[in-house]
Amino acid sequence: MSQMKTAVIIEDEIDAQQLLARILRDYCPDVKLVGSANNLLSGKNLIESLQPDIVFLDIQLGCETGFQLLDKLSNKSFKLIITTAYQEFALKAFKYEAIDYVLKPYSPNSIVESLGKVHKQLGNSDVYRKLENLLAERQTSTKLKLATSEGYTIVCPENIVHIEADGSYSHMHLISNPKVMISKSLKEVELLLPKSPFFRLHTSHLINMNHLYMYKKEEGGCAVMSNGTQIPVARRRKAEFINKLSKIGQENLQSEL
Repeated sequence: MSQMKTAVIIEDEIDAQQLLARILRDYCPDVKLVGSANNLLSGKNLIESLQPDIVFLDIQLGCETGFQLLDKLSNKSFKLIITTAYQEFALKAFKYEAIDYVLKPYSPNSIVESLGKVHKQLGNSDVYRKLENLLAERQTSTKLKLATSEGYTIVCPENIVHIEADGSYSHMHLISNPKVMISKSLKEVELLLPKSPFFRLHTSHLINMNHLYMYKKEEGGCAVMSNGTQIPVARRRKAEFINKLSKIGQENLQSEL
């Protein structure tokens, strides 16, 4: 009989959390659920205090993300299984060393299969690299396919100047196109993009730092983009933004700092 493994669930939807707990109880006798959390802070504390063998982590945790939680952890000795309703985040999940990626709604078969992968791969230090490389080989392009009201638009991330929130939609400003309306919220689009060079400057604005032309200090501060758009800097993001500016060579930025 295999050794009992401990697990925690980080999930903000109580129904999904309870369903996963029932599946573990009824179908996975070699896994013991030792705790659950529904937000980033409590999830981080739970993982650090219990040091579980397995973490089931939802990508979206209220206004925050599971990826943000992982960024805050210094020790990631656990095996990670990502749980989400969003299929398009698979590549990013594997970059965070996820062993598997389970789509909602959960089924007993999907959870049992994921845990089977965990058991097979425990102790294999090369597994994450192999999974990432395998998925990367299947990616034929670094371009994004994003739904619009008219169909789809294909976008190279480097051509994005900035993105503006509009409820459950987003306005994407590109080098070659003044504005494209995307059928995703700003938060959803942000999850699809690489961490760098994109930066959340404001609740409603995500910018590409490579297209930042100038920073103006007046009236609380604003970023001037390469297309001339001026975007306000949120007070709570200002210190981090200034820190990023300090790392940009003067040959690439005109600044009034």
